[in-house]
Amino acid sequence: MYHRLDGKLVAVGSLDILYNVVNSGYFIYDPEFKFLSLGVVGAIREIEFMRKMRLTSQGYKWYVLGDMVSVCPKVNYK
Repeated sequence: MYHRLDGKLVAVGSLDILYNVVNSGYFIYDPEFKFLSLGVVGAIREIEFMRKMRLTSQGYKWYVLGDMVSVCPKVNYK
């Protein structure tokens, strides 16, 4: 998902869309816009996307903020 403010790209979210789960894998944003709490805005928009898709196609039941992979040092901070 791309997030723009007055045409400027300010954040990007990466989603894994599975059978009945929408997994928010990564979310990155321009630190200049940190005061806007773009991570929260991104999560809300992803949930809205999931709910909209639930009404039009297969039923997504779960929204997950990332996955914990304890054996992988690059992502075990989640």
